[in-house]
Amino acid sequence: MRIPSYLKGFAAEYKEKGGVVSVNVADSQNGRLFEIWYYGEFFEIKELKYPLIVGTEYSVVKIVARSVKTGEEILLFDRAFHGYDAMFCNCFPQEEIENRPLKKLDISPSKIRIDFGYEIDFDDEKEDYDFDENGNCILMNGTAVSWEEVKSNGMDSIALYYKNQKGRWIEFAEDELA
Repeated sequence: MRIPSYLKGFAAEYKEKGGVVSVNVADSQNGRLFEIWYYGEFFEIKELKYPLIVGTEYSVVKIVARSVKTGEEILLFDRAFHGYDAMFCNCFPQEEIENRPLKKLDISPSKIRIDFGYEIDFDDEKEDYDFDENGNCILMNGTAVSWEEVKSNGMDSIALYYKNQKGRWIEFAEDELA
């Protein structure tokens, strides 16, 4: 099962089709209703009915789910750390990463689904990456992670959805990550 390591233990109803992995989010007690908290701003796209959450001029987007059942906070996405670009192309200043106060999305507690795009063939390109003496891959920010973590966290796109009161999935954030 290929999902980002930071979501292991919170992914339910795993589906994979082509290069896209879809998971529904569940808390540690299998609760499925969440408040959505975010740092970012809304961006309207003419073709979409609802605006998307994106980063601001000053920092990158961060999205957290807070379980109605347990109160747990589950990190859904942090553009500063998640995805191919964050791992291998971009480093963000510490003050941009630290100062991101979260706001509650103005919707009822909802189910959440995340679609991850995995189109990069890391194994085919392994010789292009740097490794430390322990065989861990060195990221842009200098940290080293296992090769399996590179493949699960190095997604090239993400889309987040909540289920509205009519039972329809509404996209509230998406990002190209490579």
